Formats: sequence, structure tokens, C-alpha cells
Amino acid sequence: MGSIWRFPYLAAAGGGFAFIAVFVLACLAFGAPVFIAETVIGRWSRHSPPRAAGVIAGRFGYSALWNVVGWTGSIAGFLIISYYTMIAGWVLAYTWFFLSGNYARGTPAVVAKFHAFVADSRAVSLWQLGFFALVAVISARQLNRGVEWANRWRAPGCSRFCWCWSPTHLLPEMWRADCGSHLRRT
Repeated sequence: MGSIWRFPYLAAAGGGFAFIAVFVLACLAFGAPVFIAETVIGRWSRHSPPRAAGVIAGRFGYSALWNVVGWTGSIAGFLIISYYTMIAGWVLAYTWFFLSGNYARGTPAVVAKFHAFVADSRAVSLWQLGFFALVAVISARQLNRGVEWANRWRAPGCSRFCWCWSPTHLLPEMWRADCGSHLRRT
């Protein structure tokens, strides 16, 4: 996930294809072996991540203090999730801003709105809690009535949004006024 948020910016700033080639090679050289190692450790030990490395170390006569490796990974995952739930709260807030017509136009206005929003810790926390509530409601409905139901509505909704948003924001200025006014009335 971390590579997705800044990826377009870094790709453009870092030289386009040269950056993408180095990025893919780094993911293959470092990410793939770590993923395979974690999978092998988990399947071989048949224990939770915090205990898996200690169990395998014990089988080979080493100290069970290797559990520190598992605990470190679990704590890192928790910290990463807490960061991304805040970002998800920002996404909910900006979705609301857009749908309510309360969004800024032009780079200086967008930057000012973002800085004002992020500086308001209460608003950021409330949007993060809103994301938690949304996840809790969907998860409480279990797989068939929750996650699958949400995906059945989310994917077409995102497609419709892109089809409606693109013409009004990507067309030349003279067409934008006419198309935008037509789309706003519906």
C-alpha cells in the first residue's frame, strides 16, 4: 500500500520508466523473499505470527526469544494499519466534500483546504472513527451480506463516478460549463 500513495509522484519525479524499472526490481529482490519467508514460517510452525519464529527456533534448539521477530512484525502491522485508517478517513472526508460541493478548485485553494483539514485533529479523528464504523458495520454483516454486498455496490458506483466525473473535469473549459451544468442537475 505504501508504494501506491506516492507512486505516481515518484515515478514522474524519478525519471518515469527508469524509476519504475528500479521499483519493480527492488520489489522482486526484497519483497518477494520476505513474503515467501513469512509464508513458509507461518505454514511450517502452524502458529500465530508472534509465536511462529520462536516455535521454529525451538525445533532447532535455539532460544524461543525469536518470538521477538514475530512480535515486531505484528506491532509494525498494527502501526501501519493505524496510519492507513487515518488516510481512509481522509478519503471519506474528501468524498463527502466532493459530494456536498464543498471542494476547492485550483492548486493553492486545494493545498490550503488540505492543510486546514489536517490541522483540525478533531475532524480527522472523527472521519477516522467514521471509517472504523463503516468497516465494523460491513464486517458485522459477515461475508455474504457484508463484504460481498459492499463490493457489489462499490465497484459499479466507482465506475459511474469516473464516467460522470471525467467528462466534466477533463474536457476543455468551454465544454466543461455546459456538460457540468447538465450533470449537476441530474
